[in-house]
Amino acid sequence: MRIVVHLVLAVVLWSCAAPVAPPPERPLSDAERLLAQGASLAPAARAEFYLDALLERLPPPQINANPERLAAARQLVARLEEGDGEPLHLTLPPARRFEWLSAALRTALAGGEVVAEERLAELEPDSREQLRQVMLLRAALSERLGDHEGAAKLLIAASTTPNVAMNERIWRSVARVDPRHLTLLASRATSQQEGAWWSLALTQYEALSTRKRLEAWRDWRETHREHMASQAPPPALEALQSAPRGIRIALLVPLSGPLASAGQAIRDGFTAAYLMAGPGAEDSLAVVDTALHGAVDAYRRAVARGAELVVGPLRKEAVAAIAALPPSVPTVALNAIDGRGPRLVQLAYAIEDEATAIAQAIGTAELERVLLLGVSAPWSERAEERLRAELGALVRPPEIIDGGEVAGVRSVTGAVGEGLGVAASQARREELGRLLRRELAFAPWQRDDIDAIVALVGAAQMTALTPALDFHSARDLPLYVPSTALRGVGLGRLRGVRACGVPWQPREPAIAGTLRRSFSGTATVAALQALGVDAFRVGHRFVQPGRSALLPVVFGSTGILTIGAHLRVAREVQWSRIVNGRFEPWSPELDVAQR
Repeated sequence: MRIVVHLVLAVVLWSCAAPVAPPPERPLSDAERLLAQGASLAPAARAEFYLDALLERLPPPQINANPERLAAARQLVARLEEGDGEPLHLTLPPARRFEWLSAALRTALAGGEVVAEERLAELEPDSREQLRQVMLLRAALSERLGDHEGAAKLLIAASTTPNVAMNERIWRSVARVDPRHLTLLASRATSQQEGAWWSLALTQYEALSTRKRLEAWRDWRETHREHMASQAPPPALEALQSAPRGIRIALLVPLSGPLASAGQAIRDGFTAAYLMAGPGAEDSLAVVDTALHGAVDAYRRAVARGAELVVGPLRKEAVAAIAALPPSVPTVALNAIDGRGPRLVQLAYAIEDEATAIAQAIGTAELERVLLLGVSAPWSERAEERLRAELGALVRPPEIIDGGEVAGVRSVTGAVGEGLGVAASQARREELGRLLRRELAFAPWQRDDIDAIVALVGAAQMTALTPALDFHSARDLPLYVPSTALRGVGLGRLRGVRACGVPWQPREPAIAGTLRRSFSGTATVAALQALGVDAFRVGHRFVQPGRSALLPVVFGSTGILTIGAHLRVAREVQWSRIVNGRFEPWSPELDVAQR
């Protein structure tokens, strides 16, 4: 027994004293292996070896690079840019200079870098294929810079044969172009291929539902059988073939009580969009009066009855109550709250959006002094707070001349005159006349150092504002106003006014016509009907998030809409200028160009 114990102890001691085996060597990465293989070659041969390896690892410019292969490509580029005394790539034959420069640029662009235009100018293509490579590189740079229109045009011009990957990249750029420009782009296209791409995007944006988008895609392919996209369809569009067709919707709005008129207008717009979308047998819409049932109870009942999408409620307090549940199905609230909830999209009119747009316009025009007028109302105060914050954040903040609050229609002329310095001019004239002991003939004039006026006012004050500007000879000053100033106001006397957020109305002619024939109402009613139409659009986009990448924005009646941080809907407002009593498209850049 003692011998066995000693033997066991000896084995244990021997095992403890045995050397620990070293860990297995890490296999060389692709780049390390290539660099090691080329290290023993002469500089010229090494440069060509590295360039050949680089070209093998870069995909065609229209396809995204594999991360591992891209990492190897970056290391190969770095080694070619190094050398003893001079970069290694300078030892390449002159005939391979284009290959090297284009490969280095493709590597940089594939890695997310924004390369300087000067580097592209160094490329000197001497064949049609090399010219096509340059176009693809310029397209990649345009994509990095957010110039989707430029990228799409270059990609379309460089597309020579039907190719799924190429068409997917073209569609990705085309679909990100501002939908308000698609009709004009289609009319000015330099080729039938290009024009058809723009018309395809427009049909997709105009479609109200997934079913309508699929129908539009099929119709487009039928009339464009020879087009590249028909022969090699982009996967994002082909995915419409397998998209679920039906959706059960519950709309929760007040149809009685103090908010009945608002709820009814939203219902009318939403229902018109629903019917225009061509509901099928699997679709359903239930409208519930939250004034009778309560928002939380109505929400729970709707979900229990199988609703896959809930739109509403309208009141801020009701939205907060739904957020606290929290929502169990995708929900599009028609108001905004400070907090957030899972599956809760907040779609609401916010005057702050228009204040931000006005500040951006002032920054674009580089105005130095701005007269600010407002009214005593919470919405005007919120707009002023946002406007001052945005203006203060500009690189060159303008001086804000505080014109104060316009108390009523009668006070408009006085407020404008005070802000323009007319009262001070009058006082100076009277003082000078007293000293000279005679009546002076010249009339008071407004200060000439104000570049623009911002009027955060309502329709009543707006009606009196333009005559006040006429009285003080200030009609040539740019006047920026939010949509609140134009609701129900005749446009005949508002020449030159820059209107931010044109009063909403359903953008689709068929829907707008149906609502006009079926319902009568004010501009406020039309705006709420437009909100109902957009709620339908946003709901369809949100309930199928896997397809939101197909079209990154909602081309809405209330503006260009995107679902942003915390599921809040951000609204890019539409600018117009009033000319001859009607709205005409306008952008802040036009004022800069016409100086």
